Amino acid sequence: MRADNYAFAVYDELGAKESARCLTRDLEWFVQSYAIRRTPQEPFATFISMYEHPMVDDEGDFERLLWRHLSFVHEEDTRKWPWDPAVSMDPDDPRFSFSVSGQAFFVVGMHPKASRIARTAPVLTLVFNLHAQFDALRQRGQMDRVSRTIRAKDGRLQGRPNPMLMQFGEASEARQYAGREVEADWQCPFAAPATSTVGASYPNGAD
Repeated sequence: MRADNYAFAVYDELGAKESARCLTRDLEWFVQSYAIRRTPQEPFATFISMYEHPMVDDEGDFERLLWRHLSFVHEEDTRKWPWDPAVSMDPDDPRFSFSVSGQAFFVVGMHPKASRIARTAPVLTLVFNLHAQFDALRQRGQMDRVSRTIRAKDGRLQGRPNPMLMQFGEASEARQYAGREVEADWQCPFAAPATSTVGASYPNGAD
């Protein structure tokens, strides 16, 4: 936010096709308008999406909506864009990352019923962080320090470290998206079919 490398939009309903279609369009705009502005000095760029509906009863309810929404986003996105070749499209693969407009994103889910304090938000929220920014931190030798700082702050806030936090490549990051502590045998409800690209056009702005 200090560098003004973020965008924000509010949508009607998490888990609805129309809201997912609008989000897909806006993420395409974001990649073209913000991601290309990243520099080695300011490698970060984030898209924040919030949803007015529905109400969720618990963490499991939110998790189902999150993956339903991302599945709809992928359905729309695959009409134009291939999956980012730098990451895996298999949610069971340790190198998995969600892809939109040919760019990998780490998705952070937040909502009022989250058990982790750092994942609470007044409304349903999906935060899309460009995966390339984490690669930039690794290249600069800063990733370990940043990770330790974040985990220490989260541990002090919650009283115990988040057991789901891990480095890219240790286990699929899909296990972290919804924010809840998932079971050892948890299976991601998302499956990406083969993607294709038919050319791209870019919207003038986000909703």
